[in-house]
Amino acid sequence: VETIDAIRLIKENIPFVKTVLGVSNISFGLPAAAREVVNSVFLYYATKAGLDLAIVNAEKLERFASIPVEERRLAENLLFNTPPPEIAAPEDWRAQSREQKIAINQFHIAAITDHFRKAGKREKKKAAELPLDERLANYIIEGTKDGLIPDLDLKRKEGVAPLDIINGPLMAGMSEVG
Repeated sequence: VETIDAIRLIKENIPFVKTVLGVSNISFGLPAAAREVVNSVFLYYATKAGLDLAIVNAEKLERFASIPVEERRLAENLLFNTPPPEIAAPEDWRAQSREQKIAINQFHIAAITDHFRKAGKREKKKAAELPLDERLANYIIEGTKDGLIPDLDLKRKEGVAPLDIINGPLMAGMSEVG
Protein backbone atom coordinates (compact mmCIF):
# COMPACT_ATOMS: atom_id res chain seq x y z
CA VAL A 1 0.00 0.00 0.00
CA GLU A 2 2.89 2.35 0.71
CA THR A 3 4.42 1.69 -2.71
CA ILE A 4 1.12 2.29 -4.50
CA ASP A 5 0.61 5.48 -2.50
CA ALA A 6 4.17 6.60 -3.29
CA ILE A 7 3.61 6.11 -7.02
CA ARG A 8 0.42 8.18 -6.81
CA LEU A 9 2.22 10.95 -4.91
CA ILE A 10 5.14 10.99 -7.36
CA LYS A 11 2.76 11.30 -10.31
CA GLU A 12 0.76 14.07 -8.60
CA ASN A 13 3.82 16.10 -7.65
CA ILE A 14 6.26 15.32 -10.49
CA PRO A 15 3.95 14.32 -13.36
CA PHE A 16 6.63 14.01 -16.06
CA VAL A 17 8.85 11.59 -14.16
CA LYS A 18 8.69 7.92 -15.22
CA THR A 19 8.22 5.23 -12.60
CA VAL A 20 9.49 1.66 -12.81
CA LEU A 21 8.96 -1.15 -10.36
CA GLY A 22 10.00 -4.77 -9.90
CA VAL A 23 6.80 -6.63 -9.06
CA SER A 24 7.60 -10.16 -7.89
CA ASN A 25 9.19 -9.28 -4.53
CA ILE A 26 5.76 -8.25 -3.27
CA SER A 27 4.72 -11.90 -3.07
CA PHE A 28 7.97 -13.63 -2.17
CA GLY A 29 7.35 -16.69 0.00
CA LEU A 30 3.71 -17.23 -1.00
CA PRO A 31 2.54 -20.34 -2.89
CA ALA A 32 3.01 -20.04 -6.67
CA ALA A 33 -0.71 -19.67 -7.45
CA ALA A 34 -1.03 -16.98 -4.76
CA ARG A 35 1.99 -15.15 -6.19
CA GLU A 36 0.34 -14.96 -9.62
CA VAL A 37 -2.78 -13.40 -8.12
CA VAL A 38 -1.04 -11.04 -5.67
CA ASN A 39 1.40 -9.83 -8.34
CA SER A 40 -1.46 -9.23 -10.79
CA VAL A 41 -3.58 -7.33 -8.27
CA PHE A 42 -0.57 -5.29 -7.15
CA LEU A 43 0.34 -4.46 -10.76
CA TYR A 44 -3.26 -3.47 -11.49
CA TYR A 45 -3.40 -0.97 -8.62
CA ALA A 46 0.16 0.30 -9.20
CA THR A 47 -0.75 0.99 -12.83
CA LYS A 48 -3.94 2.78 -11.73
CA ALA A 49 -1.75 4.91 -9.42
CA GLY A 50 0.44 5.88 -12.40
CA LEU A 51 3.14 3.22 -12.72
CA ASP A 52 4.79 3.55 -16.14
CA LEU A 53 6.98 0.44 -16.38
CA ALA A 54 7.12 -2.87 -14.57
CA ILE A 55 9.72 -5.59 -14.40
CA VAL A 56 7.67 -8.76 -14.32
CA ASN A 57 7.41 -12.17 -15.95
CA ALA A 58 4.11 -11.78 -17.80
CA GLU A 59 3.73 -15.57 -18.02
CA LYS A 60 3.52 -15.66 -14.22
CA LEU A 61 0.63 -13.20 -14.02
CA GLU A 62 -3.05 -13.98 -13.81
CA ARG A 63 -5.13 -11.56 -15.89
CA PHE A 64 -6.88 -9.20 -13.46
CA ALA A 65 -10.25 -9.73 -15.18
CA SER A 66 -9.85 -13.51 -14.83
CA ILE A 67 -9.16 -13.54 -11.08
CA PRO A 68 -12.09 -14.90 -9.06
CA VAL A 69 -13.58 -12.24 -6.74
CA GLU A 70 -12.69 -14.17 -3.56
CA GLU A 71 -9.03 -14.44 -4.59
CA ARG A 72 -8.90 -10.79 -5.65
CA ARG A 73 -10.27 -9.78 -2.24
CA LEU A 74 -7.67 -11.91 -0.45
CA ALA A 75 -4.92 -10.14 -2.41
CA GLU A 76 -6.44 -6.69 -1.87
CA ASN A 77 -6.77 -7.31 1.87
CA LEU A 78 -3.10 -8.29 2.02
CA LEU A 79 -1.86 -5.43 -0.16
CA PHE A 80 -3.95 -2.72 1.51
CA ASN A 81 -3.51 -4.07 5.06
CA THR A 82 -7.27 -4.20 5.58
CA PRO A 83 -8.08 -5.06 9.20
CA PRO A 84 -10.17 -8.23 9.54
CA PRO A 85 -13.02 -8.22 12.09
CA GLU A 86 -10.78 -10.20 14.49
CA ILE A 87 -8.28 -7.35 14.80
CA ALA A 88 -9.33 -3.99 16.21
CA ALA A 89 -7.49 -1.44 14.08
CA PRO A 90 -8.21 1.64 11.97
CA GLU A 91 -9.19 0.98 8.34
CA ASP A 92 -6.57 3.46 7.10
CA TRP A 93 -3.12 1.85 7.23
CA ARG A 94 -1.57 5.25 8.06
CA ALA A 95 -3.41 5.29 11.38
CA GLN A 96 -2.46 1.72 12.33
CA SER A 97 0.24 1.18 14.94
CA ARG A 98 3.29 -0.87 14.00
CA GLU A 99 1.94 -3.80 16.03
CA GLN A 100 -1.46 -3.57 14.31
CA LYS A 101 0.15 -3.48 10.86
CA ILE A 102 2.20 -6.58 11.68
CA ALA A 103 -0.80 -8.48 13.09
CA ILE A 104 -2.99 -7.58 10.10
CA ASN A 105 -0.25 -8.49 7.64
CA GLN A 106 0.38 -11.86 9.32
CA PHE A 107 -3.37 -12.57 9.37
CA HIS A 108 -3.69 -11.96 5.62
CA ILE A 109 -0.52 -13.88 4.73
CA ALA A 110 -1.92 -16.88 6.61
CA ALA A 111 -5.36 -16.48 4.97
CA ILE A 112 -4.06 -16.26 1.41
CA THR A 113 -1.53 -19.06 1.95
CA ASP A 114 -4.21 -21.31 3.45
CA HIS A 115 -6.62 -20.57 0.59
CA PHE A 116 -4.13 -21.36 -2.17
CA ARG A 117 -2.74 -24.47 -0.49
CA LYS A 118 -6.28 -25.85 -0.20
CA ALA A 119 -7.36 -24.70 -3.66
CA GLY A 120 -4.52 -26.42 -5.50
CA LYS A 121 -3.68 -25.72 -9.12
CA ARG A 122 -6.53 -24.15 -11.05
CA GLU A 123 -7.04 -25.64 -14.48
CA LYS A 124 -7.67 -23.05 -17.16
CA LYS A 125 -9.87 -23.96 -20.09
CA LYS A 126 -7.87 -24.39 -23.24
CA ALA A 127 -8.82 -21.84 -25.88
CA ALA A 128 -9.55 -24.58 -28.42
CA GLU A 129 -12.22 -26.01 -26.07
CA LEU A 130 -14.18 -22.75 -25.96
CA PRO A 131 -16.99 -21.93 -28.41
CA LEU A 132 -15.87 -19.62 -31.24
CA ASP A 133 -17.50 -16.45 -29.86
CA GLU A 134 -15.94 -17.04 -26.43
CA ARG A 135 -12.54 -17.58 -28.04
CA LEU A 136 -12.87 -14.30 -29.92
CA ALA A 137 -13.81 -12.45 -26.71
CA ASN A 138 -10.97 -14.22 -24.92
CA TYR A 139 -8.36 -12.77 -27.32
CA ILE A 140 -9.29 -9.33 -25.99
CA ILE A 141 -9.46 -10.44 -22.35
CA GLU A 142 -6.14 -12.27 -22.45
CA GLY A 143 -4.43 -9.67 -24.64
CA THR A 144 -3.19 -12.25 -27.13
CA LYS A 145 -3.44 -12.61 -30.88
CA ASP A 146 -2.22 -16.22 -31.11
CA GLY A 147 -4.94 -17.95 -33.16
CA LEU A 148 -6.98 -14.78 -33.69
CA ILE A 149 -6.70 -14.62 -37.50
CA PRO A 150 -7.82 -18.23 -38.12
CA ASP A 151 -10.75 -17.75 -35.71
CA LEU A 152 -11.74 -14.48 -37.40
CA ASP A 153 -11.66 -16.34 -40.72
CA LEU A 154 -13.92 -19.04 -39.24
CA LYS A 155 -16.38 -16.42 -38.04
CA ARG A 156 -16.37 -14.73 -41.47
CA LYS A 157 -17.06 -18.14 -43.11
CA GLU A 158 -20.24 -18.26 -40.99
CA GLY A 159 -21.33 -15.24 -43.03
CA VAL A 160 -20.92 -12.71 -40.22
CA ALA A 161 -19.98 -9.18 -41.31
CA PRO A 162 -16.76 -7.71 -39.87
CA LEU A 163 -18.64 -4.95 -38.03
CA ASP A 164 -20.91 -7.56 -36.43
CA ILE A 165 -17.82 -9.47 -35.22
CA ILE A 166 -16.48 -6.25 -33.68
CA ASN A 167 -19.82 -5.31 -32.10
CA GLY A 168 -20.46 -8.89 -30.99
CA PRO A 169 -17.81 -11.19 -29.53
CA LEU A 170 -14.93 -8.71 -29.62
CA MET A 171 -17.00 -6.06 -27.81
CA ALA A 172 -18.03 -8.71 -25.26
CA GLY A 173 -14.33 -9.12 -24.48
CA MET A 174 -13.88 -5.35 -24.27
CA SER A 175 -16.77 -4.98 -21.83
CA GLU A 176 -15.15 -7.55 -19.52
CA VAL A 177 -11.75 -5.86 -19.70
CA GLY A 178 -13.33 -2.46 -19.09
